This record gives sequence, C-alpha cells and structure tokens, in this order.
Amino acid sequence: FYYPGTHLAEVSAKRQITVGLSGIVRSTPQGSGVVLPARSDLRLSHKGNPVALPRSVGGKSVSVFRVVRGSGGLEVWAVSSDKATKVEGGMNGSVRWRTAAAVDRSRVAVQSASGTTRVYRGFLEVVPGSTSVLAVNRLLLEHYLRSVVSSEVPSSWTDAALRAQAVAARSYALLAQVNSRAANRAYDICDTTSCQVYSPISGETAPEVAAVKATSRQ
Repeated sequence: FYYPGTHLAEVSAKRQITVGLSGIVRSTPQGSGVVLPARSDLRLSHKGNPVALPRSVGGKSVSVFRVVRGSGGLEVWAVSSDKATKVEGGMNGSVRWRTAAAVDRSRVAVQSASGTTRVYRGFLEVVPGSTSVLAVNRLLLEHYLRSVVSSEVPSSWTDAALRAQAVAARSYALLAQVNSRAANRAYDICDTTSCQVYSPISGETAPEVAAVKATSRQ
C-alpha cells in the first residue's frame, strides 16, 4: 500500500550511518559544547591520531570532558571537581570518541543538555557547526535500526508488522543517507520525528530488536 512497485534487496551488514543527535549541545564555562562523562576506556582521536586524555586535574580525578568550538578550532577540556584544563586546542575538522576500536563494540556515554546521561552504540563525533558544535553518532545501520523501530512503533504490534516496519525504516534511512551525502551535510539523518525517532540504547526493546534481526539487511 505504501510502497507500490518495490522489491526486496539487500545491503551490507557492515553499512554504517551517521545520526545528528538533538538535545546534546549545552552551555559550559568554556562555551557551548558537548560533555562526556570520564571513564577508563574512553578514547579520543583527531584525524585518526590518538589524543592523550589526562586521568586527573589538580590532583583530583577527571569527572567529565568537554568539547567546545574555540576561535582556532575545536578545544577539548578535562574537568575535575576543582579545576578545568585544556587538553588540546586548535583542532580543525571533527574529533571522535569511542570505547573500542570496532564500531560495533564501542559504547559512548554523553550528557544531554538537561544533564541526564545517554549511552549510544558506536562512535560519537563532535563536528564544528557555524557557531557551536554538532554531536554526531556513527554506528552500524543494523544497530541504529534497533532503537528506531523501538521508538517508532509499540511492542504490542504483531511480529509481522514489526518486521515490515524494520524493512521500511531501513529503506528510509538508506534514502536519507543518499540524499544527505549528495547535499554534503554533516550527518546522514536526524534523530527526531523530522526523520525517524532514534534513541539511546536504553530505548531498545526486545520485540523490535528481534524484528530488525529477522529482516537483517533487507
């Protein structure tokens, strides 16, 4: 009914997608930016090169890292309960946060503008915007869909309906990706009802995840 004249095809299981995250950029003493809770396995890189992160500032453990846009490019700050220090500055282009080298194994926590902590699959990339920064989640398309189908439809739907929704959501995301890249946008798709609703890992529910797995790559 909704997609006449179409046929099933397959996409690579390794296909990645980038999602622009809303409600993440917040005000900090160093400027408007992105705040990530510190953890022992958190890693930062810029243009493929690792950036060393301190574990303590002013004799106390680092609690969060902040990424803001400075006059010369992105700046990364390490913050403890007493002090903040600049880790790196003048970085042109984006930076990438991860907890594992493989995108399917990495999980990154980030603070929302309201102060709650969200955990996303894959990598978190901070991209310079016109006046501030953008938070972009890079992850596998199949992992992205787990949250999308869970956020878009209720678990009470039949298994067949959930599978149909998974195929539709995958198709929609791929079309959005093609259009976004043709327009040279900073990310492939947004996370709101303007695109498809995408939530952190906490938003994933079992029936929808099963539907995504059952229709993998379709």
